[in-house]
Amino acid sequence: MFQNAISQEGRPDAASRRSKNGGIGAGKALSIQTPHLPRAIGNQAALRMIARSSNHQAIPIQQKTVGDEDNGSMGLIDEQSPPTTGGGTSPAPPPAPAGKAGIQYFTVTWQQNPKAGPYNARFHLHYLARFLKGSGYDPACAEFKQNVMGIYECTAGTHQGDKADTSPMHNDHYSRDDDLKHRPRTEIDFESQDNPGVKMGHTEPDDVIDFKFTAEQMIVDICQTPNQTIAHIGPHTGIITGADPRTYSNVPEVFETFD
Repeated sequence: MFQNAISQEGRPDAASRRSKNGGIGAGKALSIQTPHLPRAIGNQAALRMIARSSNHQAIPIQQKTVGDEDNGSMGLIDEQSPPTTGGGTSPAPPPAPAGKAGIQYFTVTWQQNPKAGPYNARFHLHYLARFLKGSGYDPACAEFKQNVMGIYECTAGTHQGDKADTSPMHNDHYSRDDDLKHRPRTEIDFESQDNPGVKMGHTEPDDVIDFKFTAEQMIVDICQTPNQTIAHIGPHTGIITGADPRTYSNVPEVFETFD
């Protein structure tokens, strides 16, 4: 299996994808000056972001945010799953089909969220995968998983003293059920997204913030006992710092692994 970095203008052709960076692991990164994110379709779940308590205690970090809207959740740390997969727990695994999982390609894109601004500090992550089918391969054997952690602090400004920390890395309950086009697991294609950041209403232009979000993504063969990771990207950390206009570091980045 080979890995390389690709431009957000499109996937590489077959020849350019034959760089020999072998092995499963973190994809090789390429900074993109003019990112063009593949269009995400659908709005599956509510946006979960950071929210501050009235006395400047720890505030929630949005971690699983398939959609674009805030559901108003005000818990200390909000890691709930979208309504379609239950609250805060992984969905029950489907019956394991015969066969095994394989991938043609698996891509993770990081960028500054298009809606980011003085009152909205967040990233946009996009996931795209195509699985093998036939000759013993079954797309239903392939599961998507993501581990994350977030650390946030506001050191000056309106919300000075706000902070939160969801480390260490942990499963935030993404799965193939979070496909943006609601495709069944028997399909060869998968696409999803995440929008981690600071909860709307809890950043003002004068707030000096330091927000770090780390994530790694895996494709796991659930038909094997024990389950086997067949593709792994990350961990990668995006950083948002300062008052408005804020600095977004380590984005845009595109990571890809392919067979």
